[in-house]
Formats: sequence, C-alpha cells, structure tokens
Amino acid sequence: MNAVFSKRTWILLWICLILLNVIMRIPLTPHEIGYDSFLIHFVADSISTYGHAKWWIHPLSIVGLYPFSMASALPFYLSGISQVLPLAMEQAMWVAMTAIGIYSSFTAYLMAGAIKDDKIFKFITALVYSTSMGILILTTWSASGRGLFLVFLPLFIYFLIKSRFSKLKYILFTVVLFIFLSQAFPLSNSGYILPYRFLDFSQSYLVDGGTFKVSLFLRHQ
Repeated sequence: MNAVFSKRTWILLWICLILLNVIMRIPLTPHEIGYDSFLIHFVADSISTYGHAKWWIHPLSIVGLYPFSMASALPFYLSGISQVLPLAMEQAMWVAMTAIGIYSSFTAYLMAGAIKDDKIFKFITALVYSTSMGILILTTWSASGRGLFLVFLPLFIYFLIKSRFSKLKYILFTVVLFIFLSQAFPLSNSGYILPYRFLDFSQSYLVDGGTFKVSLFLRHQ
C-alpha cells in the first residue's frame, strides 16, 4: 500500500538517503583499501600518463580475458574522473566509488518497483541495499569489479523482469546490460554467473511457450 507523502517529503527523504550514503562512506583509513584498489590505481594512472591502455595487445585484452590483461571499464572510469575534476587518483577513487555507491540506491529502487509498485517498499529496498555491508565494503575507497557488478546487478534484474511483459521495449536493454556485466568485469569472476542465469530465464520462456504467468510479486506494472 502506497503511503501518501508530498513531493517535497519524497525529495527530502532522497536527500537524506544520499547524505547517509556519503556519511557511511567516509573513509577511516588514510589510503584506499584492498589489493584490487592498488592494482587498479596503478593501471588507471598508466592510462592518464600514456593516454591509452598499454595492455591492449589483443581484442580479448579489452575485457580482461587475455593473459596479463584486465577488465578496462573501471580503470578508464577512474582515469576519466581523475582528469576531469581534476584530482589525484587516490581522491578520484573515493569520489568515483562513492558516486557508484549512491547509484546503487537508484538501481535497487528500480528493481523493487518491478517487483512491487509501492513507494515505501521501493524506498526501503533502496535504503537497505545501498547501505548493506557488502555494498559499503566494495564501494568505500575500494576499487573492485565486484562492487560495480553488485551495483548494476539490480538494474539488470529490473530489465529482465520488465522484458517478460514487453518483448521489444526492454529486451535490447537486457541484452546490452547482460553483455556489459558479463564482459566488463571478469576480474571479479562474478560476471560469469550471468550467462547461466540468462540461460535459465530463456529456457523458462521457451518451455512456457513464450508466455509468462504473472505472479503476485511479479505482476505487470
């Protein structure tokens, strides 16, 4: 059941949620944490210095599937933030990952909306997901492909659920985000889970003759 809140109240709630995400990501250490963070720090600095990815010696190097290569999305993202703001790579890493952490509240909100169209439910989901321990650890001055994977996974689930009811409108976004998650972050190995989930979804679609029953929680919005 939707609560009756004014537009100003919802805006205030979202501002508080964003501020809470920032406060909870204030670092307690003087430098970034995690082995991945220092490795990606070095690689992102290399991109800023030389202007290109020196490890791109094969097309598979772009997605980190070639020997002595790594996924390119996060290093390029950090290098871009560092050059645009401009900030030292260490500070740019905190800004970039905090922004990604805040973004997780919006992806969780969308995913919850595809499950149940209730503002309170969607907001609580966004609050719990964006401030959960796993998300906080991986998006607080810690540059890791696992963090990006977890942040964008709710968006993939949202498109996947929506594609059940609208074959043309959301199927393209589902496929694009599927490729993005499974190819862009192989460093975390989490992206390799998605092909099996996607195949399960496709098999269910084919077995059911191309039609899906709308359950109580996954009903057409």
